[in-house]
Amino acid sequence: MKRKNKFIVLSLLSIIFIYIINKLIFTFSTIKNNLYSYNAQYFQWRFGKIFYTKQGKGQPLLLIHDLNTFSSDIEWSQMVKSLQRNYTVYTIDLLGCGRSDKPKITYTSYLYVQLVTDFVKNIIKEPTHIVTSGSSTSFITMACYQNPYLFNKMMFINPTNIKKMNRYPRKRNQLNKKLLESPLIGTLLYNMLHSKLRINKKLNNAFYSKSALKNKYINLFHESSHINGVDAKFLYASIKNAYTNINIVHALEQINHSMFIVYDRSKEKSSIQEYKDINPSIETQYINNARHYPHIECVSKTLELIDMYFN
Repeated sequence: MKRKNKFIVLSLLSIIFIYIINKLIFTFSTIKNNLYSYNAQYFQWRFGKIFYTKQGKGQPLLLIHDLNTFSSDIEWSQMVKSLQRNYTVYTIDLLGCGRSDKPKITYTSYLYVQLVTDFVKNIIKEPTHIVTSGSSTSFITMACYQNPYLFNKMMFINPTNIKKMNRYPRKRNQLNKKLLESPLIGTLLYNMLHSKLRINKKLNNAFYSKSALKNKYINLFHESSHINGVDAKFLYASIKNAYTNINIVHALEQINHSMFIVYDRSKEKSSIQEYKDINPSIETQYINNARHYPHIECVSKTLELIDMYFN
């Protein structure tokens, strides 16, 4: 009986300890409020509030960050000042990311197709040019396929490998998703996988230069992954278990819009060639001295390509 009582007490203490640790991590990760924006606006969408900014005058240009749990519109922060001279620049934090709401739902590409479609219809209110980063290319492609009248030219920066996006959830993914969404263990795992150490490791691969610039973004990405509380883990669980994947082959074949791919030279040419094989009209251009984030590391060159392509 004593042994049983001791086990119960230890279990309760462990639960309380894990809860406190999780709470402290989320509190101290966002205490500096580095993501504060003077231009913050919110779009009241059906699944929650969507953070966005609007700056400049000219043709509308929508910038969409990579779809992952540490990204936000901060990806574009070094480019907006220059772009707003010629464009009405819109940036957005996708649902589940950054300063937008992070509801307890299963996140899918179709959810983001709806979000972008509604955002263009209700906020921009006219056809827009668009620049995407990473895996956001997939749902933008689908949104353009379903609602072509909402979009003009599109630029994809380092789009995700098409074969990778064709993977769908299996039974083990359903179990993994439930574990990652669980109240204590799921939150603890999320914090471990989104520590500054882990983000640093990811950015070592994503950045060409190991400079102070990378260190700045470690802090910004760390805050972005923890802002608005523990429900950030629901997006992570969906991404990790392939719920945000989608087959874009047919849509890519049918789109008649101008499309331009910017990629880093270290990226496998075969993954970029896949896009051109599906739609030969796609133009491509690589950028030297950058990897996943040329819009952070090679701002001038990226701006040059945007001006060349959209004008």
